[in-house]
Amino acid sequence: MSDELVTSSVFDIPGKAQVFQALVSGMHLSIHSGELFHYLSNHADAYQTELATLGYELVHEFDYYYLQPFDDDRSNDYSKRCLVFITIMIESIANSAQDIVETLFSERGFECDQLPHFTTERYRNYMQNMQGKDMGEDRQLRTLLNNMHRSGFIEYREADNFMRFLTPSHRFLQLSQEILEQHTKQTVASEAKS
Repeated sequence: MSDELVTSSVFDIPGKAQVFQALVSGMHLSIHSGELFHYLSNHADAYQTELATLGYELVHEFDYYYLQPFDDDRSNDYSKRCLVFITIMIESIANSAQDIVETLFSERGFECDQLPHFTTERYRNYMQNMQGKDMGEDRQLRTLLNNMHRSGFIEYREADNFMRFLTPSHRFLQLSQEILEQHTKQTVASEAKS
């Protein structure tokens, strides 16, 4: 009979299968992710080591985690759709003279049928250009909200006509604000030429 030495390895991580499945599917894990978030935050170094061997960088921002493939240029169609969605929200909030971050991340959230994404021709064009004109506005919005919910960016309850942004949406906040600032500068410059 042989004595086997049992050792704990960095690769024996609690919740590994569930956390990997969520992260690889594109989910952003935050406190709202419950047990998955706790597995990850309590063993972040071990997860980071194992994920690096698989070609992923585990990114931790604010109070959430997500995967970034080492060879990704951070630009894909889904990220662009999320960016457009959030940018429209930020511009609409700014136009109503409310505090952007406080309003965006408010616990009370938003009524989905009151979102600004199809209220102006400009917003409607942005939404149609990113999704395709063959999909109806309502279906297009529901599809995007479901995808953003699955990724951990928002809490979305279709039956309650409710959505609210979760902290992983901060990933797009700064970039959205830079886009709007650039748009404002271009608008002012073109008006000055007129």
